[in-house]
Amino acid sequence: MHEARDQVVPLLERLGLADRLHHRPHELSAGQRQRVLIARALSTRPQLVLADEPTGNLDAQRSREVLQMLTDVCAEQQIATLLATHDPQAAAFATRAHSLQEGRLAPHGPPDLALPAESGG
Repeated sequence: MHEARDQVVPLLERLGLADRLHHRPHELSAGQRQRVLIARALSTRPQLVLADEPTGNLDAQRSREVLQMLTDVCAEQQIATLLATHDPQAAAFATRAHSLQEGRLAPHGPPDLALPAESGG
């Protein structure tokens, strides 16, 4: 139990939750609970993180912070990450991006090119 806590507390602190360490889930906002889930997932030091809209309940600033922390921790611990998102801001953190177009996987170049161009009409 203490070992798990020792792993997750530094991650919670990096996610801006140091002042909420002793709160129960019902005392946290949806965004705070989302960050707790990310910290829990990373605390087990997995080989792969599957993240489906990991910043869906967060505002833009907190999303950037969480994505940067996720990127940093995964790089530090050599964790592969697969991120599914509709958010261009989140996709910009990827080292490689693909999109689904008409049910097919379509590879793209750098993440800034990950989103299909809007059609003109």
